Amino acid sequence: GSWLITNMRRGESMFDVDPSVHDEIADGIKTEGSNLCGISAHCSWEESNNRCDKALVYKSVEHSMNNLRIINNSRAPNGDLKETDGNSNYRSCELSELTQEQFIENVHLTFNLEAGLLLPFVLKGRIRHGRHFTFKALTGNATITFVAPSVSGSLVSDEKPFVAQGSWLQVLVPNSFLDTMESSLKFLNEPVMEPLPKTIHWPDRNLTITINPDKL
Repeated sequence: GSWLITNMRRGESMFDVDPSVHDEIADGIKTEGSNLCGISAHCSWEESNNRCDKALVYKSVEHSMNNLRIINNSRAPNGDLKETDGNSNYRSCELSELTQEQFIENVHLTFNLEAGLLLPFVLKGRIRHGRHFTFKALTGNATITFVAPSVSGSLVSDEKPFVAQGSWLQVLVPNSFLDTMESSLKFLNEPVMEPLPKTIHWPDRNLTITINPDKL
């Protein structure tokens, strides 16, 4: 019939039952991209400014993630960043509701491990297909959006790759930087994880990412 029945006591995932499903999904994301455009996560961003003693910091708790909640799994038409994808959690990010934009010269992004593990997916399933992806802090107001060059309605450009409006930061990922960034984050896909925290720095891009361990 039309009912879908599952055993709630099952201790195995679909990937355990049929490992080929993982490869099938990975191939689909690689060729067609993903419709998942944002999650809630423990993350933060900060601007390091050598001309002053203080840094502009928007933080959430960085060392733990008790609940990684998917908050949107639909794609905005034509990758338009102004679209809210039918989810009210992103309406606060509309341009009309944010403060004046600010160009950021040097950016340091921080994610805990569970959020950081999604970064390769973000690059492969979203940015490579001309789309955007947003990490919304579970606590605080920090929001980080990675943006492909073809996304319309974004604030970033080749001349200004990091732009903030209030606590919302947009990060441009140029096509010329994709391979380098994916290669640097390859350790996140390794069976044996490198010791954390781990910081990756791209001096020519003025971009730094730190992955912190999850709190037990």
